[in-house]
Amino acid sequence: MIAIVFIVIMALVIGGASLFGGAGSAAALSATTVPWWALLAVLAAFAGFFAGGIYVGAALSSLALLAGFSLSDRPFWNFLGEMIWAPSTNFVLVSVPLFLLMGEIMLRAGLSERLYRGLNVWMGRLPGGLLHTNILACGVFSAVAGSSVATAATMGSVALPYFEKSHYPPKLVLGSLAAGGALGNLIPPGITFIIYGLITETSVGALYIAAIGPSILVVLLFISVIFYYSYKLKLRADPSAMGVTWRHKVASLSDLLPTTLLIGLVLGTIYAGLATPTESAALGVAGSLILALVDRKLNWKMISESLHATARTTSMIALILFGAYVLNYILSALGVPQMLAKFLTGLPLPGWAIMLVIIGF
Repeated sequence: MIAIVFIVIMALVIGGASLFGGAGSAAALSATTVPWWALLAVLAAFAGFFAGGIYVGAALSSLALLAGFSLSDRPFWNFLGEMIWAPSTNFVLVSVPLFLLMGEIMLRAGLSERLYRGLNVWMGRLPGGLLHTNILACGVFSAVAGSSVATAATMGSVALPYFEKSHYPPKLVLGSLAAGGALGNLIPPGITFIIYGLITETSVGALYIAAIGPSILVVLLFISVIFYYSYKLKLRADPSAMGVTWRHKVASLSDLLPTTLLIGLVLGTIYAGLATPTESAALGVAGSLILALVDRKLNWKMISESLHATARTTSMIALILFGAYVLNYILSALGVPQMLAKFLTGLPLPGWAIMLVIIGF
C-alpha cells in the first residue's frame, strides 16, 4: 500500500509538470519562474510521502529528485555525488555515532538503570512520583546521549518494569516517557544541534548554550503538567517511597555519580573550550567504557551489541542528512527561498506577525 501511494504521487507530480511545461528553461531558475502550483504540488508530495509511511531519508531524497526533474532542465544529477560528499566528510558529523555509542554502552552497562533508581528515591514521595522520575531521568540521560531515539528506547526499557504493579494510568506512563524521550533533541548535546549546525554552518557550541534556557523551561512545564494530572486524578505518592529517609537519599547519590561524571566530561569540556563536540563525544565514549569496566559489565558481547545498534541508527541519520542536503540544493537552485522571502516581505503585517509566519513555516 505504501509503495502504491509513493508511485501515484510521483506520477502525479511528474505528469503535472510535463502537462504544464515544467520550469521551461535550462537556465538557472529565478524566484519568478517557479509557479505556485508547482510548489504546492511538491508540498503535497511531501505530505503524501510521510502520510504513506515512507522512510524519512527516502522521502526527502525522492522529493528532491521529483522537484529537480519536474521543475528544472538543468543536469543537477551530475552534482549529486559532490552534494553528498561534502557533509559526509565533515569532521563534526563524527560526533553523531560517538554520542549514540555512548548511550548504548550506558544502557548495556546498567548505568541508565542506576540513574533511574537514584532519581526515584528523590522523587518518589511526590504525587505522581514515578512520572516525575520519567521526565528527570530522560532529561539527565539526554544530557549524555544526545538522541531522542536512544533516550526514549533506553529510559522506556528501564522505567516500564517499575510501573507493572503501580496505580498509574497507562496513558500517563507512556505519555511521560514519550515527552521525556523528546528531550533528547532539545537538551545539549543533542544530535539535532550538530546536524543543524552542519547544514547552516552555525557554531554547535553556541547552539548548545542557547538551548539551556528552553531545555529547563520544557522540563519544568512537563513536571507542571504531571502535577496537574496528579492533583486531578488524586494520584498518591508511591507506597515504597514513604519509608525513604535522608540517609537513603544521600546513599542514592552514588547511583547518580556515573552519569554526573559523564555529563561533566562531555558538556564541561565543550563549555570550557577544551574540546570540540566531536572530541567531547570521544571522551564520553572513553568515560562510559571506563565506568562499565569499573562495574564489571564490560565484555565483548556488550561492545558488539552497542556497535551494531549504533551503526544501525547512524545509517538512518546519515540517509536523512544526505536527503536533506540534496533537497536543500534543489530548492535553492529553483529559487524557492527567494520566493518565500519576497512573499514574506510583501505581507502588510507587523514584525511580530512576520515572525509567527516564519515559525509556522
